[in-house]
Amino acid sequence: MITGIDHAPQNGVEIEKLEAGCLVRLYKNVKEETDAEGNVKMVADVVETVFPVEIAVENIVAHFDTYFNEAREKEVKEWKQKPEFLPKLLKEIADTDYHLFKFMDGKITAEEYEPWKTYRENLRVAIRAMEKAESVEELKQVVVPVKPA
Repeated sequence: MITGIDHAPQNGVEIEKLEAGCLVRLYKNVKEETDAEGNVKMVADVVETVFPVEIAVENIVAHFDTYFNEAREKEVKEWKQKPEFLPKLLKEIADTDYHLFKFMDGKITAEEYEPWKTYRENLRVAIRAMEKAESVEELKQVVVPVKPA
């Protein structure tokens, strides 16, 4: 949910012409909310997508949910692949294999391995949460564990 938007088109579709195609903003669940100080702000679920060709507003309005859902899925997929999200966690869990192997080889004790075991478990929880996330807001709320000292 994006807060503090200036406007939302009545039909939920805003098109901006680009050199090649157009940028389409889709507004869903538009409503006004009052904050703790009594200020009223407009909020909405907003996604953007680029069409390589011009597209008629009427076509988008007629198939709004399809376009919105496809744009949301694409947006979330792109965010998941940003270096600070899934790739970072997947690399981190691979990088901690060293501690697991040291434990398995008897080079460190169970007590010494325990913080790394917990860290790896928490990494897997965060990875699963990111994989299940259906919005950018959900991705941003995933708690990334802190590496043991």
